[in-house]
Amino acid sequence: MMKYLLVACVALWLPAQAQISAINYNSSNSGLPYNTVYAITTDNSGIVWCGTDGGLSKFNGSAWTTYTIAQGLPNNAIRSLFAAPNGILWIGTFFSGLVAFDGTTFTTYNTSNSGLPDNFVKSIAFEAPGTLWLGTGGGFAKLKNDTITGYNLTSLGMFSNNVATVAVRPNGNKILGFLNGGFAYYNDTTFTFYNHDNSNLPDNTVLSIALDSLGNPYFAMPTGGIVAHFGGNVWQLYNTNLNPNQITNSFKCLANSPTGIWAGSFDRGLYHKVDFAFENQTSWSNGTVMDTNITCIAVPQQAFQQQVFSAWVGTENGGVYKLDVATGIAETPIDNSVLISFTNNRSQMLVAAKSNIQQVALYTVDGRIIAQMQNGYTNNTTLNLPQLSSGQIILRCVTEDGVAVKKLMVY
Repeated sequence: MMKYLLVACVALWLPAQAQISAINYNSSNSGLPYNTVYAITTDNSGIVWCGTDGGLSKFNGSAWTTYTIAQGLPNNAIRSLFAAPNGILWIGTFFSGLVAFDGTTFTTYNTSNSGLPDNFVKSIAFEAPGTLWLGTGGGFAKLKNDTITGYNLTSLGMFSNNVATVAVRPNGNKILGFLNGGFAYYNDTTFTFYNHDNSNLPDNTVLSIALDSLGNPYFAMPTGGIVAHFGGNVWQLYNTNLNPNQITNSFKCLANSPTGIWAGSFDRGLYHKVDFAFENQTSWSNGTVMDTNITCIAVPQQAFQQQVFSAWVGTENGGVYKLDVATGIAETPIDNSVLISFTNNRSQMLVAAKSNIQQVALYTVDGRIIAQMQNGYTNNTTLNLPQLSSGQIILRCVTEDGVAVKKLMVY
């Protein structure tokens, strides 16, 4: 009988701020060697790697290990990191090239011994099965089969060769963000450039790129706010003119998560995209005060697998912060309202939306999957359920228009 399952219909459509805990690790309370953290990545085993001006630090959940020049690094100043699926950690340094670390040995690629166009490696992006794409202070580069191929973009008509960030879309196309050069798409044959003069891009410097759940790129800019490009002339701008509550237009880094895009600013801390605006996230369930200059954000792959929010955030002066959902999860309603109902014996959940449903998952507040399925791309589906226990459960529905996350209470 429906009275045994109460779904508060009014509450379903109201966004709610997730209660997030923040744990700070710095040079005073941990083995982190330096409080300026420029890069973070996590590997397949959940190990967290942090790049600082004081070396490379590894955190296994209980202890920190730091690697410096003494252990074989060519430079203690690290600016980019990527943990590859094969176990190799790739390290971009400040003017000392690209470094591969297999857990024992550091192998350096630089302008003297490889085709690397510049020794300042600012960004590392991965394309399966085993290609790295590199953004450097002097150009774009590809590493494949242990060979680095550089691209001189100024020869193609681009007025900046300083590549600050690189991303790889699900279809394999690459996106490059430049210092004073806008951004470019690269389809392995042709570069297509966008800047302030030929598009709606408000700032010609792009410091970070994040792809949402549908593969659309978001660009972080130091003076222009954040802009999303949905193809052609379809853009969405996020700045203080359109949303005074955003407070700042100076953004340094972006990352996607199961609860949407997160952004780090130069001066106003962390932001979370809710509906059509970025909202400042300043309240943490345990009262932690975060440094307001955010340098990098990393969301572990496990967060997407478990469909819960967690992230590691690096800062300019405060070290690194581990963020986790404390109670509940952010509800993110989307325009095409997702409707649900249950059979009388609660053995099935019926889900309907105005656009095609791609995936439905039901899980506990601590991230354990209760039931999930991929849909055949229709606007309604049925999810078979085990016996539901009393308490709060989370529904996550991915549609063509975005992701809806709902909190339900079982009685």
